Amino acid sequence: MPKELIVLVADKSMKVSLDTVLGRHQALGIRPLRPADYDVIVQINYDSSVLLSAHDFLRSQSHRYRHALVLCDRHGCGREDWSREELETDLENRLRLCGWQSRSAAVVIDPELEVWMWTDSPHLDEILGWRGRRPGLREWMREKGFWPEEHAKPDAPQRCLDEALYCVQKPRSSALFRAVAERVSLRRCQDPAYLKLVATLRAWFGSRRGNNP
Repeated sequence: MPKELIVLVADKSMKVSLDTVLGRHQALGIRPLRPADYDVIVQINYDSSVLLSAHDFLRSQSHRYRHALVLCDRHGCGREDWSREELETDLENRLRLCGWQSRSAAVVIDPELEVWMWTDSPHLDEILGWRGRRPGLREWMREKGFWPEEHAKPDAPQRCLDEALYCVQKPRSSALFRAVAERVSLRRCQDPAYLKLVATLRAWFGSRRGNNP
């Protein structure tokens, strides 16, 4: 019997994030998925490899899983001159031609996974080691020019994370992404790629009793 879902991602941080988020089925508004129901696989060579060859890797998996999901960053994908939507459409077309038809979807995060982290959640300061510091994390980022006042998100979210961690001498690790995915309210993220991820999961595994993310 085929498993419910295969997810192909670009790096370990994405894998940790997806594994954790999929476990929060009530917040997502989907039915429970057991770890045995799905696999999250890290593709070698990062975003460019996922974008260019995900369809080849997944071609042989179309009979082993009911659905396929592909995630990568726009930054570093090798086609940064394409929009997020263009990249997703191109990859989804290739997946359809490889036997996945309407059972697959691509999510390209613009510019990178870290953009999902930057919300107004009070948990973020604690997770990143900024609890009790003055100025607070967001104020510090604005003072440094990392997060313009008129922007909903930092322009370079990965650089912002690295700078914030360096300032408090906290090592970067996948555990940070797990902690954010576990503790930050899923409704706080309004990034278009994230909203597409949620909508796709609901379409495939929807639960009438689920809450809005």
